Amino acid sequence: MTGEISLRSRVLPVGGIKEKVAAAAGLARVMPPARNSRDYDDNPAGVPGEALVRAVEPADDVVVAALDGK
Repeated sequence: MTGEISLRSRVLPVGGIKEKVAAAAGLARVMPPARNSRDYDDNPAGVPGEALVRAVEPADDVVVAALDGK
């Protein structure tokens, strides 16, 4: 996960998301902020097809996605 979390547990957008998602090549899960979804493709170059790219909004989604075994 990359981003910032507000005091109200909202995942805030960050800059350079294309580069950060591309740098995640080889990882099983990529969790960019949902507000950055317009800044990257569903399957960015450099991220393997089997990688799970899941946009997250509240911090609760981050915990669920990180601990989910799928």
